[in-house]
Amino acid sequence: MTSMALQPSGHVTDREPPNVPSGPSEALSHIDEPIIARVVHEFYHRVRRDPILGEIFNARITDWEFHLHRMCEFWSSIALGSGRYDGRPLSKHLTLPVSAPHFDRWLEIFASTVQEICTPAAAELLAQRARLIARSLEAGIASAHGTVLEKDERFASSRDSALQQRAERP
Repeated sequence: MTSMALQPSGHVTDREPPNVPSGPSEALSHIDEPIIARVVHEFYHRVRRDPILGEIFNARITDWEFHLHRMCEFWSSIALGSGRYDGRPLSKHLTLPVSAPHFDRWLEIFASTVQEICTPAAAELLAQRARLIARSLEAGIASAHGTVLEKDERFASSRDSALQQRAERP
């Protein structure tokens, strides 16, 4: 007997067994421009209110409408291959006072946002791409500060070290 599986369209087919993990092509079928816009707007709404990231973003972004538009273009290019974004993200981040804890928080907020808005497969695909972007930006920022990160090494700014030393003192 041939197994039957529900496909994303809701049609029954005999091509795949049930519970086959979804792949990138299935995830992409659940990502479109309106989903990207919802994710970007909700994510930055949360970032702006976040006690760790809010101050950094709010101090530097004066035109939020423009920033959100650019981030929709960026994620459209990342998720859909639309080519709508043609900027250089690293150069925009090099002067930010960020290190590993900031990237971790950024990823936490992003993951919770996509999990609430997207299908599980789409959320995982977007979160995976966000992790790659964060890793790349963190390595680029570390390099700009004269630090070459080894595999799985994280960037700690001198500010982080000073804060940690203060916290460790009795």
